[in-house]
This record gives sequence, C-alpha cells and structure tokens, in this order.
Amino acid sequence: MRFFAFFTNGGTPALLLNPTIDVWDSAGNHPINAQPMTEIAGGWYQYNWPAPGYDDTVDYVVRADGGAGLADFERYVYSSNDCDSSMAAHVVPLAIEANVQGHAAAALTAYDPSTRAENIADRDQILAAVVAIEASVFAHVVEGALTFTQYQRIMFAVLAGLSTGGGTNILRFRDLLNTKNRVNAQVDGTGNRIAITRDGT
Repeated sequence: MRFFAFFTNGGTPALLLNPTIDVWDSAGNHPINAQPMTEIAGGWYQYNWPAPGYDDTVDYVVRADGGAGLADFERYVYSSNDCDSSMAAHVVPLAIEANVQGHAAAALTAYDPSTRAENIADRDQILAAVVAIEASVFAHVVEGALTFTQYQRIMFAVLAGLSTGGGTNILRFRDLLNTKNRVNAQVDGTGNRIAITRDGT
C-alpha cells in the first residue's frame, strides 16, 4: 500500500523536504512510526507500506509531517482510509489512492512554463512600450506648436548656451553644438524684449 502527501511552503510546492509518516489503526496500534517518505516531484512525497502490513479490513488514520521548517498550518497533512461523514468534512491534501501518483505525473507533464524565447519576446514588448511612452512624452505639444523636446532645447540655449549680441539690440542664444541660433531676441533701449524668434528643431 502506498501513501501520498502533498506539502506546500508559503503556498508553493515544498521541495527537498524530509517528511515522515505515522499510521494508527482504530484499535490504537501504531504500525508505522515516523517512517521517512520519499520525494516524487512538485511537492509530492510517498511511502510504500510493505506487504503484508496493510489490512484493508482495518480502519487506519494517517498523518504525514513535513518537518519543523514548515509553518504550523502547512506542516501536517492527514487522512483516513474510512472517509465517514465526520472525515469527509475535512478537505485534506493527503491521498491514499494508488492512482494519485499518476495524477501528479500528469500534472507535471501538462505544466508548460514559458520558454526563453517567449521571455525574451515579453521583455522586448515591455522595452518597446517604454520607448514609445518616452517618445510620446517628448513629442507632446506643451504650448503653441512647441513640443516638450523643443522647449528643452530653447531653455538650454538661453540658460546655458553661448550667446552673441550682448550690449546691442539683438541677442542671439546658440544651440549646444553652436551650429544655430535657438533664440533671436530684439530688445529696446532699456533691455526689454520686444520681438522673439525661436528655433527648437
């Protein structure tokens, strides 16, 4: 007779545990006492009760202990081979049916994690979306026909670029590479700006 138990740790399948199993019969005998279980995969563990130990005419209760490393609510799983009305009220992850191993194997076979290529494709989609958002922000028209990028260029020229025309009635503020006038400002005799041309391209 084989017993199967499924353990979780923090809600995910618990791997590399060293669980033990105890079995008592309805007379209070303890035929299986803290015997080690064998890991299958994916959080499943098993114990094979050698013949002729198991008697299908006897009622048994079973408890599997995942170990002190698990939280109290995840450490123990339990069941019985006689699911009467009181036992049926408990939803427990310990299975005694021999076909559970087949179910576990089928679930592992059906598991389809994303491939490296799919992960790369997802990453590229995210990066493309980030680039598109950035482009949208800098292309946004802030005022008039000037975009955010053009505003940045014009402000940089006035605040930190080279300039010519100091002391005259035409002030010119240059771009970063000193290839064009970003701002041409005509001023009156007291320095007030009376006409402006801008080039944010």
